[in-house]
Amino acid sequence: MSYSEEVEKLLKSGAKNLGEKNYEQAVEDYSKACGLHQEETGEIEPDLFMMYGKALYESGVSQSDVLGGQEITSEKIEEAKGEDDDEGDAFQFNDLAAEEFAEAGGEEEEQSEEEEGPSVEEDEEEEQGEEQEEQEEEKTDMELAWEILEIARGLYEKKLDDNKAEESKLTIPYLTSDKDTPTNEYVKTLKSLSEVYDLLGEVSLESEHFPQAASDLESSLEMRKKLYDNDYSGLIGESHFKLSLALEFCLEDDTAKEKAANHIKAAIKILKNDSQKNPDKKKENDEIIGSLSERLDEIGSNAEDAINKQKQDMLQDILGSSKGTELLVKLSSSPLIPTPGPSKVNDLTSMVKKRKSKSKDNNVKRTKK
Repeated sequence: MSYSEEVEKLLKSGAKNLGEKNYEQAVEDYSKACGLHQEETGEIEPDLFMMYGKALYESGVSQSDVLGGQEITSEKIEEAKGEDDDEGDAFQFNDLAAEEFAEAGGEEEEQSEEEEGPSVEEDEEEEQGEEQEEQEEEKTDMELAWEILEIARGLYEKKLDDNKAEESKLTIPYLTSDKDTPTNEYVKTLKSLSEVYDLLGEVSLESEHFPQAASDLESSLEMRKKLYDNDYSGLIGESHFKLSLALEFCLEDDTAKEKAANHIKAAIKILKNDSQKNPDKKKENDEIIGSLSERLDEIGSNAEDAINKQKQDMLQDILGSSKGTELLVKLSSSPLIPTPGPSKVNDLTSMVKKRKSKSKDNNVKRTKK
C-alpha cells in the first residue's frame, strides 16, 4: 500500500520513536498518520490502524507492572483480588463516613446554604459535570489499543472474505518461513489478521481478561498454522506459549490447566526441532526449554493442588455444616461423595481420593469458590 509523502514521514517517525521507546510520541505519530490518510483518501486503512494499535499497546505495557516487567503468577492474581476486596471495603467505609459527616455537619451546611444562596449548589453541579466529562473522555492506552485493533480486525476479516476464492488454490503452509513476505493478497491479509489477533490477545492478557485473551490467541494460532511450518515456526511456538499463559488463568474452565500444559509441550517440541535443524541455536533454545519445563511443572503442581483443595473444601462444607446430614443425603448419589454411614472422616477422605470414574447420570456440578 502506497501512502502520501506526509503519511510516510509520520510512519517513519513513528517507527523510530517506537524503536527508541518514545511511546507517547510514537502514538501521536501513528494517530496523525491514520487521520491524515483518511482525510486524503476517505478510507480507513487497516495496516495503519494495526500500527497505531500496537503503539498504544506498547505505551500501555510501559506503564504497567503486569506484563511490562513482572511475570503473571497465581500469587499476583490472588494479590490483585485481595486489593480489589480491600478497595471495596474502603469504598464502603468512606461512603459510611461521608454519610455520618453529613449528618453531623448538617446544621452547618444548612446555614451555609442560607448565607450563600443557590450559587453553591450551582458550583457543585458544574464541578460534577466537569468531572463526569473528564471521566468519560479519559481512556487508558490499553482501552484505546483494544478499540483501534478491533477496527483493524473487522477490516481485515472483510478483506479476507472478499478474497476467499483464492484459498482453494493455496497449499499449506502458505509461506516458506517466518520471514517470508507474502505476495498473494489472501495470504497477506491472513498474516496481518493473525498479527492483529495476537495483539488483541496480548492486550487482554495485560488487562487480565484471560478468557478473551485465550480466544484471540487461539484464533491467531490457527491462522499461523496455515501460514507457517508447524514443526519449526518460531511464531507458532510463541503462540503456543502465550495461549498457555492465558489458559493457565482461565479459572472457570476445569480443562484449562491441561490445555495450557499441552501448549507448552507443543512449544518445547518446536524448539527441539529447531535445535536439530540449526545446531548453532541449540544453546539458546535449551535455555528457553528449561524455563518452559519449569513452567510445565508448576502448572501440573498447581492443578493437583487445586483439585485437592476443592475436595477438602467440599468435605469441610458437608461435615462442618449444621445441615451436614441433609447435604449428605442430597449428594449421596454423587460419584465424589459416598453414601452416608458409620465410616470415619479419614475413611471418607480416602474414598474421595481413590474414586476414579464419574457417573454420567449422577454428575454434580462443583460450586466455584
